Amino acid sequence: MILKNAVKSFLILPLFLITLSCFSAEQDYPNRSIRLVIPYPPGGGIDPAGRIIAIALSQELGQPVFVENISGASGQIGTATVARAKPDGYTFLFGSVAPNAILPAAYENQLLYDAKKSFIPIAKVAESNYVLLVNKTIPVSNLDELIKYAQLNPEKVSYSSSGMLSGPHLAGELLAKMAKVNLLHVPFKGNGPSFTAFLGGEVNMTFDSAGGVIGKKQDDKFRVIAITGSPELSALANLPNLSKIYPGHNVFQWYGLFAVQNAPEGVIKKLNMTMDRILKNPEMRKKISDMGLIPVMESNPMTFQAFVNSEIDRWKQIFSTYHFEIPSLK
Repeated sequence: MILKNAVKSFLILPLFLITLSCFSAEQDYPNRSIRLVIPYPPGGGIDPAGRIIAIALSQELGQPVFVENISGASGQIGTATVARAKPDGYTFLFGSVAPNAILPAAYENQLLYDAKKSFIPIAKVAESNYVLLVNKTIPVSNLDELIKYAQLNPEKVSYSSSGMLSGPHLAGELLAKMAKVNLLHVPFKGNGPSFTAFLGGEVNMTFDSAGGVIGKKQDDKFRVIAITGSPELSALANLPNLSKIYPGHNVFQWYGLFAVQNAPEGVIKKLNMTMDRILKNPEMRKKISDMGLIPVMESNPMTFQAFVNSEIDRWKQIFSTYHFEIPSLK
């Protein structure tokens, strides 16, 4: 009997020590620098939003939070990189509508990650309207003039986007379908390169998140002629809203923080509480609003996961309703 109890204690002790070690590690978290992956190049609306969150997290957690831009394939490459990372709570994704909802709706299990299973949503940070911009390469100054010009010049009005099946791409495709015009889509690897091409006159128009445009000097190089999404941004409320003119054109951007699936539960709880403090901070909310974004007051893993799931379902419905041609994955 004594021997039996000794053996049982011998077997239980390692499990206890492992549990104690994990608990201690979570209590000490974080004890080194953290990596935040933004799956787009610098210069777009998502980049400054991700960076102010990285700074706030660093201040709250007492460890450096380094931003790493890993761009390509409408956010797929950086997102897949995080999905493959070690689930130790030291690598996070600053996700958005394209890689976390639109692409999963279009490709389902063909992606290198599972939007519903590869990540743990921690907190939604902000939402943003898309804005429709035109430059001087075409003689239009408002939405009505743009539609009339496009009708008279089929497939001669071009627009740039941050990539195939990105939010800006689909905003343009839906506008073309609903207004019954032919537009030429020119994809780039991120909002930054897309906006640069637009400013350089390589394309006639573009959609960009309001967060990527607010604060940029127009200098008569371009005009903001419409917005899309809901709710409207107060700073741009005087512009036509495509979602009202063309019901169903509810294309909007959103950003949020995701952890790698199977990250320690204690780490997730700590990050969620930390993000809750950050998002409720009036100074942070002002910074987010000043970027043209709509800050989220409160978010938790459960509500954020439900939101992501609803977005995937919504985009599946849009693809089905409007018979989108989904490009094959290379």
